[in-house]
Amino acid sequence: MTQTARGRRILRLVAGALAVATAAVSLTVVDAATAPPAIADSSIGGQITRSEVLDRARNWYARRENSDLTYSMELKTWDGTRSRQYRRDCSGFVDMAWHLGSDPNTQGLMSSTYTYAISRGELKPGDLLNDVTDSESGYPYHAILFGGWENTAKTRFWYYSFGGTPIDKVTGASFGDSRLSGHPTSEYQARRYQKIIDDPVPVPDVFGVSGDFSGDGKDDIVTRSGSGELWLYKGTGNATTDAVVTLPRVRIGIDWEHMTAIVAGDFTNDNKADIIARDSDGEMWLYRGTGNATTDAVVTLPRIRIGTGWQSLNAISAGDLTNDGKADLIGRDNDGQLWLYPGTGNATTDTVVKPRLRIGIDWQFMNIIT
Repeated sequence: MTQTARGRRILRLVAGALAVATAAVSLTVVDAATAPPAIADSSIGGQITRSEVLDRARNWYARRENSDLTYSMELKTWDGTRSRQYRRDCSGFVDMAWHLGSDPNTQGLMSSTYTYAISRGELKPGDLLNDVTDSESGYPYHAILFGGWENTAKTRFWYYSFGGTPIDKVTGASFGDSRLSGHPTSEYQARRYQKIIDDPVPVPDVFGVSGDFSGDGKDDIVTRSGSGELWLYKGTGNATTDAVVTLPRVRIGIDWEHMTAIVAGDFTNDNKADIIARDSDGEMWLYRGTGNATTDAVVTLPRIRIGTGWQSLNAISAGDLTNDGKADLIGRDNDGQLWLYPGTGNATTDTVVKPRLRIGIDWQFMNIIT
């Protein structure tokens, strides 16, 4: 990740904190300069990430009590980056969040120029729920911006709605409700902006893993250098400055630079920390721990291949999530789904973990999983 990208991610975290603070002081007038910033990653009418869509929506929501954001089907106001003015109604709110270069109304958003149909179960943050059915008196149409699912079963979600003053943020919504934002739930169609893209999730660098590799009941730290060497720093159990690990460090392996993920845990159920590593081909390998903290003797060879096809995961961690004394694996795929691979304690080929279970969705916005 570049320094610029890191900065933008930090600003997004700050933006979320500011949004909470603004909501607690709702009588304060908030301008575009002090509202949570709408990070300008995109250009007008260009590709835009889901996180930026929500950033832009959050900026207007934080300014919802301001006079320039009262509901109007004719008047316009600036987006958070002052790149363009947008109409102050439901479809204008979506136009603004997507950073469009034009001003389609609710019916216009149905055009293939802007969106395409998806199922409700496919909805992701920044997608659209659009009611264009003329079944009620007054103005029957309405557009709401989907914020995200609130549970793994996808039965509850939240959304933004600009159907009146002020802009509303609704949580705990359900497709089982008779109405969403005052309109029949059955009439909403799920749509996706043609130029929205999922946020890229970089494969994290391997800085280090911890476990009792020396067999003395104290956690140690294993790190990988840029040249592919694996080093053990023995733990002391002494939590004071510069005394947590002992020096000198012990080299326990070479040529590990081709590994794209490294985790530690007692996968063999022998009370000794093992290492599991994924290579660049997506194969997972188990290196059994010996409990012997001497050069090149911390793990045994030959290694054991315990799986293939793991390149689809962009984050891997380990821990005893099943509380059975056996280390499990946790992985996140490119769709943001979190998977649990329960450990068996059996150190033989393809039997170290059981079939996976999905334990979460929408984890693509997390940078680190431990």
